Amino acid sequence: MTDNRLPLYRVAEVHTHPHALPPNAHTGLWYNKFYRTIGKDKEASQDWVASVDGKLAGETGQIAEFIGRRRRMVEHLHGKLLYMQSTARFVTGMGLDHFIKNGFAWHQTLGTPYVPGSGIKGMVRAWALETGQDPDLCRTMFGEATSVAPHRAGRIAFLDALPLKPVELAADVMTPHYGPYYQGNEPPGDWHNPVPICFLTVAPGCEMQFAVTPRPRPPADDEGWPSLTEHSVQDLAAKAAEWLALALQVLGAGAKTATGYGRFTAMSDSACAAIGNEWVADLAERRAAEAAAAQAALPPLERARAEIAAMETREVLDCLRNRIGQQQEPDAQYRECLRQAIYDAYYDAWKDGGIGNLSRRKCREYLALARGDSADPTAKNDAKTEANTEAQQQGKRKKSRRPKQKKTKKPSP
Repeated sequence: MTDNRLPLYRVAEVHTHPHALPPNAHTGLWYNKFYRTIGKDKEASQDWVASVDGKLAGETGQIAEFIGRRRRMVEHLHGKLLYMQSTARFVTGMGLDHFIKNGFAWHQTLGTPYVPGSGIKGMVRAWALETGQDPDLCRTMFGEATSVAPHRAGRIAFLDALPLKPVELAADVMTPHYGPYYQGNEPPGDWHNPVPICFLTVAPGCEMQFAVTPRPRPPADDEGWPSLTEHSVQDLAAKAAEWLALALQVLGAGAKTATGYGRFTAMSDSACAAIGNEWVADLAERRAAEAAAAQAALPPLERARAEIAAMETREVLDCLRNRIGQQQEPDAQYRECLRQAIYDAYYDAWKDGGIGNLSRRKCREYLALARGDSADPTAKNDAKTEANTEAQQQGKRKKSRRPKQKKTKKPSP
């Protein structure tokens, strides 16, 4: 009898899920939804984290395309981009719900770890308040809650931090020694048993893109919106990017920053120059490969019609003379499909004759070749020309063999 309380992937009669992370799979979907050790001991949770330890999350082409598109968007909005590299492990989304008690933040589209923009904004605001930055500038940048507008946002939007390439995952362990003390039951003591807790992290060396953009102007009736007479929108975005870089180096992003996690340093200018541009060439190559694969999957006649539709008239004539007339196309079935595709595409034009540089007679000959009634018109014309030349030469030879008759003068009367 099926237990309706169990997830579908835990019911053998309904669905059998894979027991290992499939290649090119969405790592976040696997990690969050296919946990198969519900209700078991802590060793099972450690094994689950170890199942993705050392794996790469994300696909290179998708990440490059996403990063490139966002770069163009930020530049269009007059925002600022930062490219940073982690110098230590970092954890993101540790407070999210998960069966192993320690969650992880996965990007829903890319399947990679990411840092939400709300967390980045809170980190920068905490750094600005701790370092004593200008309060008016902080209110302008981050917003404030007032009696008039309790949810007034700032003039700067902090976007999610995304990796530049597939991310290497790493398992880590924290070992609380005073569990009963933290729970408020007993005083701390050496007699408490340490409890190792396994959780997932991102390995050091992760390269990420951070972005800030100015928000559009508020409605005209918002009287309490901070004035930007002293700081323009571009200057404010540049200041936010400067604060963001300092906050990443000092405070760090993500969880467990008090123990050294989440520190970043700026990447070199040479490494940042080409980021977000290589996706254009990759996208063109991938689309060409996808188009070729889709065309190869078509039936022969449909594939031939698609090929002929992409040709110019000169290329169609060459195909008709060489690949069909001279039988340079090795596949007889596809050669017949090409002939039929040309006939269907050019019948209306060739039946009336006279297309561009083609005469009416040429059009009729090519139409006959596409219909399969005659040989190559070019070869036919060449043979006719050769026959006429041979006939002319024979006529000259016969004429040269005739004896010359002497002209006699008629006697005068």
